[in-house]
Amino acid sequence: MADDTYELVIRAPARNALSRELMERLLDALREAGGRPLLLRGADGVFSAGLNLHEVTALDEAGMAAFLRLLDTLIGALYDYPGPTVACIDGHAIAGGCVLALCCDWRVAADQPQLRLGLNEVALGLEFPPAILALVRDRVPRRHIERVVLEAGLYDPLTACALGLVDEVAADAPTAARAALARLAASPAGRNLRRHQARLARGRAGAERRAAARLRRAHRAGMVRAGDQGAPPRRAGASPLSATPHPQPQPEARWRGLSSSRSRPGGRVRGPARRRRPRGDAPGRSPSPCVPCAG
Repeated sequence: MADDTYELVIRAPARNALSRELMERLLDALREAGGRPLLLRGADGVFSAGLNLHEVTALDEAGMAAFLRLLDTLIGALYDYPGPTVACIDGHAIAGGCVLALCCDWRVAADQPQLRLGLNEVALGLEFPPAILALVRDRVPRRHIERVVLEAGLYDPLTACALGLVDEVAADAPTAARAALARLAASPAGRNLRRHQARLARGRAGAERRAAARLRRAHRAGMVRAGDQGAPPRRAGASPLSATPHPQPQPEARWRGLSSSRSRPGGRVRGPARRRRPRGDAPGRSPSPCVPCAG
C-alpha cells in the first residue's frame, strides 16, 4: 500500500470479538491515523464475530452502560473519520463486526460462499441501540431494512451485496479493497467525504419531509380515502407529480361591468351592471316633457 494509508487490523481472542480492551485500542488507532486513507480488516481469517459475550454477560448495570457508551464512541469515531475508509471483509462479520463494516465508506467482501455477514441481534433477543439503528438506516437501502434487521439472518457475500450490506464482492478481496481505497483517496471529495454524505442525507431527509407534508395536506383535503392502497387518488385537474390539485381556471366574465367581488371568496355576487333608464322612460310612465335649455 501507499505510504499515506493506514491499515487498521481487528485482532482479539474469540474470533476478534469486541471487548472493552479491543475497542479502546481501535479508538487509539483511529486517532493515530489522523485522517489518512484507512483500510479496516480482521486478523486470522475473521473480520469480527461481534461483541465478546463472555465479557458482556459478566457486567453489572453500570458496567453494561459504560460498555455501550464505549461502543457508541467507537462507531461514531469510525463513521465520522475524516478520511476515506474501506472495510476488507475476508472472514465472518457478524452482529457488531458487521456494524463496524457498515461504518466504512466502502465494503469489499471475499467471494467465499461459506463466509457469513449479518445483524442477528434480534434473534438473540437484543434491542438495537439508537446509534446502530441510525447507521443501518443510513447504509442499507430502505426496501431491505426490515429484512436485514428483523429477519436477523446471516447471509453469504452475494446475498449481502444484494441487500446493501456490502458494496462489492471480489475473488481477491484485499486487492479490490486497496484499489477502492486508492480510488476514494484520489477523488476530489475523498478528504471531505463525510461532508458530502451529510449534505446528501440532509437532501434525502428534506425530500421525505416534503413528501410527508404533501400527503398530510391530501388527507386534510379529503383526497385520500380510508383503505386506499398505493398513491393517493387524484381529482380532475390534479398534477400526477403532486398530491395537491392545480387551481382550476376561473371562467371569464361574460358581462361587462361584472363586479370584482364575484371572484373573491365570500364576496357578494352581483349581476351584470345595467344602464339606468330615466325615470320618465320607465315602463308604465309617460315620457317626461322636454325642457328647453335656458339661454
